[in-house]
Amino acid sequence: NLANLECLKINATSLEHLNDDQLFRKLSKLSELNLRDNKLSEINTSLFDRLKNITILDLSSNELIFDKILIELPKKLKRLNLRRNKIERINNFLFKTWNVKYLRNLDMSNNLICKLSDQILDNLNNLKYLDLSHNQIQEINEKHFNNSSNQLEWLDLSYNKLHKIDQMAFNRLNKLQSLDLSSNKLTTFYFDCLTYSKEIKILSLDSNRIEQLDLNCLKKFKQLQYLLLSNNRMRKLCYNFDFYLFET
Repeated sequence: NLANLECLKINATSLEHLNDDQLFRKLSKLSELNLRDNKLSEINTSLFDRLKNITILDLSSNELIFDKILIELPKKLKRLNLRRNKIERINNFLFKTWNVKYLRNLDMSNNLICKLSDQILDNLNNLKYLDLSHNQIQEINEKHFNNSSNQLEWLDLSYNKLHKIDQMAFNRLNKLQSLDLSSNKLTTFYFDCLTYSKEIKILSLDSNRIEQLDLNCLKKFKQLQYLLLSNNRMRKLCYNFDFYLFET
């Protein structure tokens, strides 16, 4: 009797497991599944096999860890929300297992992620929005986002524990428009890491520990509209070879 159901929401329950792979077998027209704010810690690996038309999946605010999200997801999935779980790491094997080549929006904020694998976007070539804020990531090197083909436009790394970003860290993100690095532990920032991000419009470095910046590098960013530098430890800015000192 539910064969025509297009949206299903089961929120704020005590649901812990989804072990029955036949649970959604007759919901072939379902396009949105929302399981937010439960107590889910386990999902059957075949649960989504018959949900061919799912484009939005919300598993946020549950108890999922890395090993329990190593499952194949609906192939047409475009938006996936995994915020506020207990995911401690992410890597290429995870994204390859998901097999979601149409995914555009991925939210993995408010987890326990402390490290990224190399070429993290290899199996997410159509991803435009990636939220990794409120995790425990400590550094970004030149291999993490070193993908030859990606469409990423929006990257949020705010509220992590970032203390180091390599000079070539984001050089492959040539479609990037917004980068949020606020509320980290950065003491310096090299604008060269965005050399090929010609479309960058928003760059947030708020609430770090940055003491000086060379703004001469900004000349190449013709599209930049917002540069946010508040709540740092700035004592020196360099622009056109002039130095601007701030009283302490």
